[in-house]
Amino acid sequence: MTLPTVREVWRLALPTETRLLAGARGLEGRVQWAQRMATCPPAFADLEPYGMAFFSLATMRQLDDRFAL
Repeated sequence: MTLPTVREVWRLALPTETRLLAGARGLEGRVQWAQRMATCPPAFADLEPYGMAFFSLATMRQLDDRFAL
């Protein structure tokens, strides 16, 4: 089984309004894992290479209401 690329996950599995905030150079990289953000610190406990981290602005503001993009 071939792992999907970041671009494939972004375009085929996520809502159309999903924006890429960082990592454009890695769009062709293969995703080996995915992690969603926790609503309490730490937001992402164990980030690893070759993964995707998902969060919503609303959830990020639960951690810190000063957060803005």
